[in-house]
Amino acid sequence: MSANDAPLTGMELEMCTVDPKLLEISKKFRFRREKTTAAVTIKIQGETIVVDEEFDDITVEELAEELPDHSPRYMLYSYVLKHSDGRISYPLCFLSYSPEGCQLKNTVKFAGCRNALVKALGCGKVFSFRDKETLTEDWLKSQLSFFK
Repeated sequence: MSANDAPLTGMELEMCTVDPKLLEISKKFRFRREKTTAAVTIKIQGETIVVDEEFDDITVEELAEELPDHSPRYMLYSYVLKHSDGRISYPLCFLSYSPEGCQLKNTVKFAGCRNALVKALGCGKVFSFRDKETLTEDWLKSQLSFFK
């Protein structure tokens, strides 16, 4: 096993491995130069955390529409944040979506891998929600307001 697909562990139990493609995409995502929004949805497939889909120039609301009703997803979202003083920043957000109605084993695995995945991807702005109707631009702005 290489360093790129090292197991993520939770409470000393090997939960999942991260697909090297996901690590490569997250690195490119972190250093992207585009001035538009973008997203990567991430899922657990078997015992591996993999890229689900990639999106360019997608609004928060459009991203919410792409989420399944009964299956959890992680997301990397590069957002264009316009500050009240005229500055523009591009925060990289890690979003965790675990809807009601998921199978218990999927919810447990998803929760068990979350913190280790956040660390592996180097994300600092981490937000969770359970209802995809929650994921709106106003909600994301309110979450980001804690990061000045």
